Amino acid sequence: MSCCERCREAVSASLDGEDRPQDSFVLDHLRRCPDCRVVADRLMQLHEAFRCQEPVSGVDLSAGLLAARAGGVRASRPCCAGTGAVLYVVGNAACGCIPGCACGCQDGTRCRCSHEVA
Repeated sequence: MSCCERCREAVSASLDGEDRPQDSFVLDHLRRCPDCRVVADRLMQLHEAFRCQEPVSGVDLSAGLLAARAGGVRASRPCCAGTGAVLYVVGNAACGCIPGCACGCQDGTRCRCSHEVA
């Protein structure tokens, strides 16, 4: 791991609240490396911006997922997900389509995709 990678990892860990014994290394490196100073400044700005945001509550899908698992329901792959995908994005529509699907379900209309297991 390079000095820059170690420094950036230590800055990120510090922002996450982790105690790191590398403070003198980080401060010394940031004095000498303008690229890492820029990265550290950006990380601190992002951390501050998101720290001040109110938490957003999402839809609780746990009951439906647990019921489906208990009932032996197999996961299906929406046709809009593509056949080469290994990791599927969790959709925000009730039908399970991925974000950006053009079937209309993302706009509140009835899903026109066939959700068959591939």
